[in-house]
Amino acid sequence: MGKNRTRDEKQTDEKLLEEESMFPDQLPEEVLRELTPDIRRQYFLWDEILKREVELYPWLILPLIEENFHKKYRKNTRLQLLSTEYTVSRIHKKGVKLLHSIRADLLLRIGMDLYHFECQMKADKTMALRMLEYDTHVALVHGAGKNRLTFPKSVVLYLSHSKNMPDYEQCTLHFQDGSSHLYQVPVMKVQSYSLHRIAEKHLNILIPFLPIRFMRRIRTGKGKSRKRLKEDLTEFLAECIMILNHEKESGVLTENAQNDIAEFLYKACEHLLADEPELLGEVFEAMEPAIKLNREIIKELQDDKKELQNEKKELQNEKKELWHDKEQLQQDKIQLSRQLQIKDKKLEKGIVNLIQRIKNEGKTPADAECALEDVFSLDKKEAKDKVMLYWEKK
Repeated sequence: MGKNRTRDEKQTDEKLLEEESMFPDQLPEEVLRELTPDIRRQYFLWDEILKREVELYPWLILPLIEENFHKKYRKNTRLQLLSTEYTVSRIHKKGVKLLHSIRADLLLRIGMDLYHFECQMKADKTMALRMLEYDTHVALVHGAGKNRLTFPKSVVLYLSHSKNMPDYEQCTLHFQDGSSHLYQVPVMKVQSYSLHRIAEKHLNILIPFLPIRFMRRIRTGKGKSRKRLKEDLTEFLAECIMILNHEKESGVLTENAQNDIAEFLYKACEHLLADEPELLGEVFEAMEPAIKLNREIIKELQDDKKELQNEKKELQNEKKELWHDKEQLQQDKIQLSRQLQIKDKKLEKGIVNLIQRIKNEGKTPADAECALEDVFSLDKKEAKDKVMLYWEKK
């Protein structure tokens, strides 16, 4: 029956799914499928930055866990990233069963502990229900045991700032036995953290999200306010870079982690200033001295020189190998030619001996030709030519 569904029936199901959606801020599944990779990256940019940071450097998430759940792990603690997508079914009020995909942002396991981080740009009245749905599926898949269900430790990272952001996302669960439970998820207001506090708590993973605090000014900045915006944003980014440099020098960050977080920071700025390319260029140009110090430029030149020297050495070694191979091929060619000459002489001697033996037996040249064809696999012409050449010779 499913295979024979009409186009109208499919459209009806899609409409029902849209009506039934608990979370209107999420893009419908059919829309997500049609997005180009570039648009998907833009839509999921903030989620992807967080995921990529943790994929590349898992230990970056540990200060965030300590800040929200007051549990400290060693830097070399083993961390496992878990799948964040689940397919669920819902019964529409009209009785139609519909499948729906839900996606959490970041889910990970440390030992027996499960952690769930969700990025959110603005306050959302359905956030508590969304988190409950995510956490229920996480608990069923990863936290189910005998007669128990362990929910993950969850937190909502609000990336922008507004006055109506709650301290907790919460909803009340009423059970069939009459008991009630307050489901409550802490909220982390990222933009409320000063750069000093970020540095003090080593929350380097949040640095790429900090330029979001300029988003409203970017949208409304004109004239003198635009000039002031450029100055403030440039100074702010320079301070972020200084924090990363200090964290690297003090051993908190590796050099690769420092560079990658800085790159994510710049990608965030490119996204926020996508409609202001001139301002973006001015900010990056003004930041250039802060981005690259003289010692860094010298080090880069030294590294480039060393890399070129290594490449030159590799090319010289390859040239030597090619010359060696060429000489070996020439020697092999000479050796093979000698072997062929020896085999040709032996073959020719065998042909002569066979012809003379047949002649001595009183047989005819035709008999010799047949013998050459049989013994040496010569064709008729070759056999005849050999007989003519050697028949009269003694």
